[in-house]
Amino acid sequence: MFKVVPSLVFCYFVPTALTTLGVIPDESELYRWVKAFVLPAALLLLILAQTPVFEEPFSFGLTHAWRITDTQEASRWHVVDGVLRQSSRLKESLLLLDEVSFADGTLLARIASQHEGGMALLFRVQDEEHYYRIFFHQAGGAKRPIARLEKKAGTSVTLLAADEEGLPFPFGPWWIVAVEMKGPKIRVLLNGDLLLEAEDGAFQHGGIGLSCHSNAGVRVDALAFYEDEVHANLLGPRPALLKGPVMGCLGPHGFKVAWETSIPALSTVEIISGTESRRIEGRDEKTLFHEVVVEGLAPGMVYRYKVLSGPIVSPVYSVKTPALETDRFSFCVYGDSRSAPDPHRFVIRSMRMRTPAFILHVGDVVTRGSKYEDWAPEFFEPAEM
Repeated sequence: MFKVVPSLVFCYFVPTALTTLGVIPDESELYRWVKAFVLPAALLLLILAQTPVFEEPFSFGLTHAWRITDTQEASRWHVVDGVLRQSSRLKESLLLLDEVSFADGTLLARIASQHEGGMALLFRVQDEEHYYRIFFHQAGGAKRPIARLEKKAGTSVTLLAADEEGLPFPFGPWWIVAVEMKGPKIRVLLNGDLLLEAEDGAFQHGGIGLSCHSNAGVRVDALAFYEDEVHANLLGPRPALLKGPVMGCLGPHGFKVAWETSIPALSTVEIISGTESRRIEGRDEKTLFHEVVVEGLAPGMVYRYKVLSGPIVSPVYSVKTPALETDRFSFCVYGDSRSAPDPHRFVIRSMRMRTPAFILHVGDVVTRGSKYEDWAPEFFEPAEM
């Protein structure tokens, strides 16, 4: 019945209608008893219902009997600071858990890839040659990874569903992957949104696992199985501003601002001038990496601004647009700051003491510009004073 009529109808609409029609009274001793005893018990049951039947947080290493199946050379699955890592670029490596067997329910994982290549979440595993997997792959030079829901049976790999156009989330940041299984029905959600779905009844139950494919940057920091549908945000990151906002292309009439968030959200900048404010919207899609162009400002004016992405709101910052005509101004130039965060931090502090109109970086910002993991320790963290 609850699949046809939403449960909120029974929780709110039906009692309200019955009270309005006089079928049930407005006040009763029973209501107070329910509030004091039944409601706390129901909340406890709700919490217990969201408790996983299996959990591997990796806080204390691998606490279950995982086994590794490699092709060619040996893989390097290891836990560092509560995060499971695989740091070998071998063609394929599987990390399987055979001591458990799950049928219907939801497999939740928080995963990331710091390098190009492939990674997969395995479920209903029979053995190293028979299982389902949700496979993510980003080829060299590709801007976005692709996703494939596959069944492997011996040497045969059957494609059940795919998104070959490129996912809205790049490799680098953490993803929340949820695989919902009910009989032959399989649904895959990425960061809370439906990604792929298919039906296949070859494997009705089995173990779980992970795999990497020519990828030395696979990361996993939580893995859990629930016997029912759950909210993907149980493993979700706390909404937060990770990097920025960073301003660029400052001119007399506007500027560009960019920032990164921990959750996918829309991009908005609020410009404040005196008692008036206006909002400029970015692209009409949720993203982790935000960029908004602000235009229509007056030259030589001081503006305040902040960035907004869903529940995330930054502090208020100030910016002064350049005047069209000026006699003199000062600015700072520096470069080659890569791989030296402490000297970089000292240089930034020294330049800010001189209140320059702008700072120009001439190059060698980070060691590897195409690698996401280099930017935080080598640029954003030292520059954030």
